[in-house]
Formats: sequence, structure tokens, C-alpha cells
Amino acid sequence: MNVLLVNPNITMPIAVRTSPPLGIAYTAAISERMGHQVRVLDRPVDDTPLEQLVDEFPPDVIGITATTPAASRPRTPAAAWYPERGRCAP
Repeated sequence: MNVLLVNPNITMPIAVRTSPPLGIAYTAAISERMGHQVRVLDRPVDDTPLEQLVDEFPPDVIGITATTPAASRPRTPAAAWYPERGRCAP
């Protein structure tokens, strides 16, 4: 199964990132250990367009992380992808 994990970009009042997205890293490692192919799109450091990544690596599942400041952002990439290609679970 192809698993795409996304850490959305958010605008903060300060331009500091104190740590990488460990939740996505753990999820990616476990998914790989289970035999899945995994890609991580870490938006704060990777500006690859979601559409390009999806064309290169068609995901069966997209997981989107959300910390408190980013809680309203995860639906944006999901809404852009799934209405055309399948369904989106809230």
C-alpha cells in the first residue's frame, strides 16, 4: 500500500521550528516496517506541489498531521485531492 503522510505548512508569528514532525516520522517507520511504501511531505521544508507528488506516488492512504496551531489546515490538501479521486474521511 502507498502511504502519503503530510505535515501542512502553517504561518506562525515567529519563524522558528523547534522540532521535526515526530508523529509522522513514527507513523512512517511503523508503516514501512509493516511493508508499506511511504512518502512524507513536510511542507515547512518541502514545497513540492501535492498534485506532482500524487502523480509520482499515487497514494492509497493520505495521513495529515495537525498540531493545535494547524488544526484548521489539514482539510485543505485532503479537499483538493479526494473530491476528484475518491472519498475523504473527516
